[in-house]
Amino acid sequence: MIFSYGSYRHALYEAGLSVQRQTKFGPAQIERSTVERWTIQGLLQADTQDALLAAIETMMAAYSLQAQDAVLYLPDGVTPTPHQLISSQTLGGVRVTQQPSFQQWRGGELGLYRSYTIALEAEIPNPDPAAQLLDWQETLTFAGGGPQFIYMATLNGLPVRQQTQQFTSYKVSQTGRALGFMAWPQPAYPIWPTAEHQDQRTLTRSTPRPVGAGAGASAVEWEITWGYQFESALPLVANPTPWLI
Repeated sequence: MIFSYGSYRHALYEAGLSVQRQTKFGPAQIERSTVERWTIQGLLQADTQDALLAAIETMMAAYSLQAQDAVLYLPDGVTPTPHQLISSQTLGGVRVTQQPSFQQWRGGELGLYRSYTIALEAEIPNPDPAAQLLDWQETLTFAGGGPQFIYMATLNGLPVRQQTQQFTSYKVSQTGRALGFMAWPQPAYPIWPTAEHQDQRTLTRSTPRPVGAGAGASAVEWEITWGYQFESALPLVANPTPWLI
C-alpha cells in the first residue's frame, strides 16, 4: 500500500494506517457528522544517514501543512482504497493533529532508518437535510380581546374608572429562532397569514462561525430569527410551530 498526504507520498509498504470512526449526533439525536481519526505509523529508510536526515525533513515539511487530501492507494499507486479524506468534503479540512513524532529508539534509529507516528483527523458532515437543524425555538405571545377601561382624573377625590371599549382586538406575536449546521434553515411560516401585519414582519440572518482554511474552509452555526405580528377581531388559537424534522 502507498499512503499520500497532499503531494507527499510514502514509499510502498512504508506506512501502516489505522482508522477510528466516531459518530456525532445533533440535539435531535440525528447523525450530524462522522469524525475520522487516522494514525499512520511507519519506518522511514534511506541508503545513507544524510539521505535519511533529508527524508525526515521532507516528511516534516509535508505534514506542517493543514487541509491536504489524505489517500491510501493500492500498490499500483493509482487505484485509491476506500480510505480517503478529501479536504473539500470535510468540515474545516483534514487536520494534522500529531505532526511526525519519533517516539521510539531501537538499535540503529537515525542511522539508516527512523520510526515515526503521525495523526490526522477530519469531520465529514451528514448530507441528510434532517441533520442540518441544530436548534429550533418559537414563542407565541397572546394579548387583547377583553374590555378596555381608563381612569379619569377628578378635581377632588380618587380617579374614576371608565370603560371605553366593550371589546378589543386579539393580538398575537409569533417570534422564533433556528440554528442550522451548514446553512440557514427556513424560518417558520406565519400561522395566521390573513391576520398578519406584514409591514411589521422581521427576519434576521446572523453571520455563521468559520471553521478551517484552504480547501476545507467551512462555516457552521447559521442562525436565523423571525417575528410576525397578528391582529384579529376574533380569537387567534394555535400552538408554536414544532421542530421541523
